[in-house]
Amino acid sequence: MYQHFDLNKIYEYFGKDKAIIQELIEKFKEEITEGIKGIEIFLQNEEYEGIADISHRIKSSLQYFGAEELHDLIINVEKIAKSQNGIKQIPVLIEKFNKIYQELEKELIEYKNS
Repeated sequence: MYQHFDLNKIYEYFGKDKAIIQELIEKFKEEITEGIKGIEIFLQNEEYEGIADISHRIKSSLQYFGAEELHDLIINVEKIAKSQNGIKQIPVLIEKFNKIYQELEKELIEYKNS
């Protein structure tokens, strides 16, 4: 039904209460938005440990929402930031992440309005 998140995965972790899920969606969106902003700031300052820390923090939320493509991207960002090998790929991965995340946000709004 949704391309960028798995509603069944959300149900599995949190149950089917729509009010609870809607509250979780708002917290999820806030966490991811703040996380990506933090990664972008750390990237400008070449603080790769900070990028790795934030990536690690938000990957579990992505997993709970079944956002596999975003989860895979952020795992790659974390690995690169930790190893500092291939750091020029991070901005490309974050740009791709942001594009997919915008689509995910639209799907979450669609869910909330259903």
